[in-house]
Amino acid sequence: MTAKSAVTNTITGSFKAKIEKQPDFVATRFTVFKDVEHFHFYGTEGDPHPLKNYRGIYIIVKKDVSGFKLTQFGYLDKGENHKFYEAEDGTFTFNFDETKRCYKMSFHVVAQYVIEKVDILGSFDLEVS
Repeated sequence: MTAKSAVTNTITGSFKAKIEKQPDFVATRFTVFKDVEHFHFYGTEGDPHPLKNYRGIYIIVKKDVSGFKLTQFGYLDKGENHKFYEAEDGTFTFNFDETKRCYKMSFHVVAQYVIEKVDILGSFDLEVS
């Protein structure tokens, strides 16, 4: 039998958004991780069981020689027949301090699910310790 180790981090801060025609989004759980090329940021509110009380925003950012660039933005709307909105473009302001593991971002996107669009204005300020 091989022993495996796990690293558990504490994430503190805020992850909020104003979503057109919907209640304000205030995440109660956060996930931040980095792979070889990307930073992944997830904020969720509500309980995923049942899905009717659950909403989530995830943002994937690529770091390259020219700086940071959005690669994916998604918003999962609550409801039994949940909708997944995606945005390919928007306005994003990054302030990442990898040494201190502090990540700040503001964003403004128009995300789309089939033909339905919603305007999303939000930000997060997260610290991983």
